[in-house]
Amino acid sequence: MAHRKLSLIFCGVILVACAWVSTICFVQRTRTVEGTWVDLFEGSSFFENKTITEACGPSFYNAAYFAYYPPRNTKAGALLSANQGAGKFISDVGIWPVSAYSVTFVGRRKVSELLGLAPFLGIGYGHLSASGSEFEVDRVLSIKPIAN
Repeated sequence: MAHRKLSLIFCGVILVACAWVSTICFVQRTRTVEGTWVDLFEGSSFFENKTITEACGPSFYNAAYFAYYPPRNTKAGALLSANQGAGKFISDVGIWPVSAYSVTFVGRRKVSELLGLAPFLGIGYGHLSASGSEFEVDRVLSIKPIAN
């Protein structure tokens, strides 16, 4: 009887472990994605299919991290350098330089959401693993600065 109970506990632990791993390792298929990128000091947030007005709402801090770092000697890198800190982000903790862009790219979303605990478990993305998901860019199709 004890052997059967131990087997059930072992199977339960394996099932929970598999569910946890599949939750933190989900990667969407590569596809064309468009939306708004807000490039903020120590933050890079992407809002799929959202305008800047929709992005700067109550769910601003729940955005996916945007992993895009073009070399400065490229056209995209020069555009980002020229617009860096073009606007101001005003929050309860201060005023920060910010840039915003309308972006279309080929890439995928990686998700490590685990009941919203990803940042606390150290399995998130971005600065201090604070984002529960991330958009990974393979190729930018268009990027346009949004007037601040």
